[in-house]
Amino acid sequence: MTEHREPNLTIFQELAPSLKNNLPAALATVVLSQGGFPAVTGMKLLVHPDGSYLDNIGGGVLEQKIIEDTLNSLSENRSQLVNYLLREGGTNAIGTMCGGEVQIFIEVYQPKPTLLIVGGGHVGQSLSSIARELDYQIKLVDIDPNRGQVFEPDDITGSTYVVVVTEDAANDEAVVRAALPTPTPYIGMIGS
Repeated sequence: MTEHREPNLTIFQELAPSLKNNLPAALATVVLSQGGFPAVTGMKLLVHPDGSYLDNIGGGVLEQKIIEDTLNSLSENRSQLVNYLLREGGTNAIGTMCGGEVQIFIEVYQPKPTLLIVGGGHVGQSLSSIARELDYQIKLVDIDPNRGQVFEPDDITGSTYVVVVTEDAANDEAVVRAALPTPTPYIGMIGS
């Protein structure tokens, strides 16, 4: 029978504000532990994008590999099940002689996506209303400083979706060109 450990509640107390404030985090959980490994099923490790973490999953080389893989999962926004063999060689081996096998489920928590609407006219306003219903964070900006907040490409992150609906093609092109080198996963545009 596999030993099971209840999770440290401090992890959830630290995870809750991250979720509430739309900050990314990842939770690595031991789902299988066999052989020479000190962690047991249910142990958890909370990892933040800056590499800081809370609690432990056995320490040493394995824990550093888990943190590295968790940071990669965060950057790729991808939850995954990872298998580690505590051996010196072979597929999934981490270079230790402990023997055994560990499976870790890495669960990624990312902020709600932001829909950045560039163009504060009637199309931008209508799109903003629809996107609120779809649970996006909305940021409505314009290219004209007289109509409120102005478009800043530096504000675009990997969870920012950009839609360009300005009043003329030259402005649309300028915004799209500025948005292309950013980490946005999507740029959309309509034309009149």
